[in-house]
Amino acid sequence: MMFSWKTVFGLYVWVAPALVMASNQTFDAACYSSPLPNISPANDTRSIPWGAPGVKLTNGSDCCNSIEEVRTSIGTIDTQILKLLGERAGYVREAGRFKSNRTSVFNQVANDAVVQRALNSSKSNHIPETIAVEVYQKILETMLAFEYCSNFKADRARAERWRGLRQDSGDPFEFISKAQATYKQMGIDYHKKVIVFSDGLDVELAVKLRQVVDEVGFIGAFGIGTFLTNDYNRMVDGQRSTPLNMVIKLALVEGVPCVKISDDITKNTGDPEVVAQIKQKFNIEA
Repeated sequence: MMFSWKTVFGLYVWVAPALVMASNQTFDAACYSSPLPNISPANDTRSIPWGAPGVKLTNGSDCCNSIEEVRTSIGTIDTQILKLLGERAGYVREAGRFKSNRTSVFNQVANDAVVQRALNSSKSNHIPETIAVEVYQKILETMLAFEYCSNFKADRARAERWRGLRQDSGDPFEFISKAQATYKQMGIDYHKKVIVFSDGLDVELAVKLRQVVDEVGFIGAFGIGTFLTNDYNRMVDGQRSTPLNMVIKLALVEGVPCVKISDDITKNTGDPEVVAQIKQKFNIEA
């Protein structure tokens, strides 16, 4: 092999002729004696350009022939997701309208489907079926208020089976009267039934409710959260501070901000700018 002298940073060094030639010709020609084939994914006609892909499209073909195709497909899916979220937000608002109008939201068919899914899952996870059914039935048994008593009265066996009821809105004392009257009309002994009160309770209200349920004959239970966890007196004047109206929610998922949009404006969570963007996106009133 022949070498020649070249000046590199002021020094004389031996350089092979092939490397000298590389400075004047393409790198491909110098190293491989011929131009490399074009293997750009966009122009590659092989069936699977870079190994077996992990996604199979609905038409049976493999995805994809280029990164641009992947990005385009993801963008299309993201657009569809946003559209579906917008439609879902509309249905959520409708659900709120039904609830505010006291229209029944109880759906026994949907509840039965929940129990059935739990039953199916228990089989695959080797959980006794009786446990799965009992757990989910107990959860569902406390979700119906007496404002929706027409559905409640329609199934006496269910009314007898249910351990109790939950009151989370409206007048709690009126709720007690409605519960008592309904059980009496159905001929069901309510003295072993529980009423769970959970609407903005403090100790004073809980004590009053306890006195009434004891007199009527129900078993009282109380979900006191905000008051007990935020029962502070102000340092300035010693007066009781107004309890914080707060919840704990996700803030970020892998760097993506999360928000909660509530019918109660004080319960919105997340970055205010993101909350405003989401409300504007789905035409939600501020």
